[in-house]
Amino acid sequence: MQLSDRLGFTFRALTAYPLRTGFILLAMTIATASVIALVGLGDSARRYVVDRFAGLDPIVSLWAE
Repeated sequence: MQLSDRLGFTFRALTAYPLRTGFILLAMTIATASVIALVGLGDSARRYVVDRFAGLDPIVSLWAE
């Protein structure tokens, strides 16, 4: 099977089922946005905890760096 055959099959499958294609694109967009949001939330929570502990004791602030 040549690359052109594979691309033709893929294009026909995408155009034959436009609703399915749209839902898949929507699902991938939502999944990507969810991962980005959760990574940002986790990083913000880590920074918040480190900042809170940094003001307690010099030994703790050395550990937090």
